[in-house]
Amino acid sequence: MSQKKRGDYWYIDFSHRGKRYRRKSPENSKKGAHAYEVTLRKRLADGKEIEEEPERIKQSQTFETFAWFWFETHVLVHNKPSMIAKVKSTLIRKLIPFFGKKPLDKITTLHVEQYKAMQVKRGLANKSINNEIAILGKCLRDAKRWHNLETIPDIVLLKVPPAHYDFLIEDECSKLLPHLSGIWFEIVYVALKTGLRRGELQGLRWQDINFDNKSLTVRHSWCSVKHALLSPKGNKTRTIPLSDDVVTLLSKRRETEGLVFKVHDTAFQPVTLGKHMALACERAGLRKVTPHVLRHSYASQLAMKGVPIVVIQQLLGHTDIKITMRYAHLSQARLNDVVEHLQTPFAESLLA
Repeated sequence: MSQKKRGDYWYIDFSHRGKRYRRKSPENSKKGAHAYEVTLRKRLADGKEIEEEPERIKQSQTFETFAWFWFETHVLVHNKPSMIAKVKSTLIRKLIPFFGKKPLDKITTLHVEQYKAMQVKRGLANKSINNEIAILGKCLRDAKRWHNLETIPDIVLLKVPPAHYDFLIEDECSKLLPHLSGIWFEIVYVALKTGLRRGELQGLRWQDINFDNKSLTVRHSWCSVKHALLSPKGNKTRTIPLSDDVVTLLSKRRETEGLVFKVHDTAFQPVTLGKHMALACERAGLRKVTPHVLRHSYASQLAMKGVPIVVIQQLLGHTDIKITMRYAHLSQARLNDVVEHLQTPFAESLLA
């Protein structure tokens, strides 16, 4: 007897006269899978045929057919609008033109390597190609799980150099801010002091700010596609302490509810913020920086002041500390200062 549990489901897997029979158990338990296998073996022993496995029929469908089924069943249900749009575009423009006509169970590792080689030849960056084949990999893993595919191709990501990120030091922030005014000054100032993502700044509400405790809680992120508030990245709320100057700034026009940074009764437009920042950078004699650089600046300045990486991770809302570790090298100088405090006053005499 051969019953196996894969993921959340029980399967049977056995051979009879050289033919392999692999099925998902109708009753999802070890006992149910055992009984199901006994029934099938008895049927075969009596010389009766077993109907062609529906799952096997599904395995032979084309990638294009399954990809759109997967998109409707999984992507639309589990992802936010921005990711849904990204996956849809990647399927239409990249993956389906190459893999679309191939049967699911005939896609090989060689096909994936040929796709990567084709994209490299076209001049695409390795990171962009990795994003595409990551979507392919997720699609095929779900195909294996849902349709009992025996194998799926190996997905090996291309090597990507460490990501470069820009940030402003305190002196550069002091040069930039005087060239902004009104709500655009407030947005940039709060971003530099809280590290909020663009959508979190857009979705910040007055009721999310606790002026008494000097903190704000990130509960939402503004979705420009749906023109509505959604949960923040990672679906986790977090609370960020506010400095006295931020509390003073926002207190000047404090309200009881509604968006904090709205223009014409709706959330501000990132494009407009970018234009105001570009003009301010030009006037300040600084390189052009994007709004996301403000978040990097917040984290980088914390690291340079010796704030522990795990604390920075919590403040930024990173689910994986590996992402936060990009700022670790900035605290090295601070660590060197700490090590100096370990110097024994009479060390020279001991080592002489």
